[in-house]
Amino acid sequence: MIRMTKVGLIIASLLVASQASALNITGVTSNAGETLTNTWLGSSSGINVTTGSISYIGNTDISQSGTYTGFNLSSSSVGQPAISLADGILLTSGSALIPLTNTSSNYTNITNTVGNSWVSAASGGNESYDSNTLSFNFTVDTGITSVSSMFIYGSDEYPEFAGTTFADGFAFVVDGTNYATFSDGSYASLSSVASNGNFNNNTAGGYGIEYDGFTSALQLVGLLDLSKTTHTLQIAVADTGDHAYDTGVFLASLSACTTCGGGGIISSVPEPETYAMLLVGLSMLGFTARRRKELND
Repeated sequence: MIRMTKVGLIIASLLVASQASALNITGVTSNAGETLTNTWLGSSSGINVTTGSISYIGNTDISQSGTYTGFNLSSSSVGQPAISLADGILLTSGSALIPLTNTSSNYTNITNTVGNSWVSAASGGNESYDSNTLSFNFTVDTGITSVSSMFIYGSDEYPEFAGTTFADGFAFVVDGTNYATFSDGSYASLSSVASNGNFNNNTAGGYGIEYDGFTSALQLVGLLDLSKTTHTLQIAVADTGDHAYDTGVFLASLSACTTCGGGGIISSVPEPETYAMLLVGLSMLGFTARRRKELND
């Protein structure tokens, strides 16, 4: 057995503290649509938002969305990657004011906002709840063919409710098409093997963030319908199956581009053993009754 010295304990404590303080989230409670849009776009985005077109769905009483800085997380668990994302916004199916330690395996905030049809479709047709949605119209310069954003997607549904009716997800809809899809055609939802294969497991709490699992930074590309002069963009995240267990998507650096490649999520392909590990985990579940009890308590 390895024994940690007093000096080692101090160093470990400082490491955890530095992880927790690196990420700072500020809840959005007023002018949510405009604040989120302006923060996500940043400067020199090449995207011109149409005046008066911004629409927002979210519970501002509990700060369902927020802005963040300093997403630079290292894990205290051996072998896990450091994960970084430029400053941006956070949309959630609960509260954006998530703890900066993993405090619970069933972190839940119920917003009672409407569902979202795009997330329902991405999650296998399951009914959705507690959606957080930002949408707007925009124009771009001649020659622009797509829009791009970096993102990190996390959830307390992971890993035990992956592949079930509680497979929360998100959508990135450009001109009527959801481009939050992986190379195999599956959507960004916990019902997707590709989604789960891209998750970093945080159930042991190695990372200073609440979610039990989250992706590394990935890129989303949405292709523009070039027959249109004014385009539409909607980003949405929601619970599916019930209101329990929060999910969120961090988004940064939304911009117009011409050389971003084809539409969809640009990511590494999960190894076959990742699929096997996921199936083993799912085979051990007996969760529905427990989950319903937790939600109703």
